[in-house]
Amino acid sequence: MATFREQLEADLAVFLNADEFAVEADLGEGADPRHIPVLVDESPALAEGPAAAVRTATREATCRSADIGGTKVGDTLFIGETQYRIIDMQPDGAGLTTMILTTIG
Repeated sequence: MATFREQLEADLAVFLNADEFAVEADLGEGADPRHIPVLVDESPALAEGPAAAVRTATREATCRSADIGGTKVGDTLFIGETQYRIIDMQPDGAGLTTMILTTIG
């Protein structure tokens, strides 16, 4: 009998499948970007800047933590034709990381 963790990981494989719920993202720039499946929160949130009058729209992309080893805040992520900068990374401790993104340009 499979453990709860094994069952959860099997379920995640469905959600992080580009043929099901995920989309393919390109992590990094240059000739050799990594292609990773991500779940994208389609409703942008407003993040407060240093002054109350400054707001920026952000998006969230969730992926397997193992897929983004070596990735850091400030790196670039491409989803479709849109280029994002990673402004925060929030690992959940169970194998997933949510990247907070802001559009570049």
